[in-house]
Amino acid sequence: MKDIKPTWFIEYPIDQEYKQYILLDFLSTVNKDIEDEDIYYPIKRIFSMIKELTSVKVWIENEFKEVSEELPSNIHDLITYFRGCDFSDDEVEEILSIIDNSLNILYKYADMGMSLWKNLENRIRAFSLERFTTKENRDCGILIFRNMSTDNVFVYWWQCGRTNKGSDATMLKKIPLRNPYFSMSYEFIAHEAIESLEIKKDVDPDINIMEIYEDFNEDSVILKIAKELFIREVSKEQKEKR
Repeated sequence: MKDIKPTWFIEYPIDQEYKQYILLDFLSTVNKDIEDEDIYYPIKRIFSMIKELTSVKVWIENEFKEVSEELPSNIHDLITYFRGCDFSDDEVEEILSIIDNSLNILYKYADMGMSLWKNLENRIRAFSLERFTTKENRDCGILIFRNMSTDNVFVYWWQCGRTNKGSDATMLKKIPLRNPYFSMSYEFIAHEAIESLEIKKDVDPDINIMEIYEDFNEDSVILKIAKELFIREVSKEQKEKR
């Protein structure tokens, strides 16, 4: 996928026809990726573009009021760029028109992308093994992805923490196994992973399973989606506990 600059719609020249050409040229590469069933990054980029365009539009319509610090840094960067351009009133109106027309196009791609994404999600079955103790507020565990076509397994250690920028995150680290195939039980795989990591006895990790009903490898789109599903669910649980 050929990427598109975040500032593409507010860079000179501010011209509706020219901006539509830039957007459609970008979307032509998205079409190719979707035809090749490589939807992960294109769909995520489509949704981030919608967020960027919508945020700038709201900021303009709110008469250029201060932006909330809770917005992502990329939105702040866009608005900082906008402020530095000193657009005329006519140019601002043209930008709003560019945003509206671009959003109409991008929403159609978003609808199509979500249908494809949901189709892949439906091939993923997620569950957890019964906990070894009744300990609550877990923030770490073993995550097992199983290829239901080949019985190949990919095992990760997951842990909630904070990034260098101070934001919450769930990190995944792959665990090498002696036998990367499902042969005995998930409990056996989990215990092998725990022994491999030399986890302290007072740490009681969750054991999470994601069975994927499609042949895949570590670079497959469906594995990326499965990881995102898992991280989204963990993040939701962590927020609910606060």
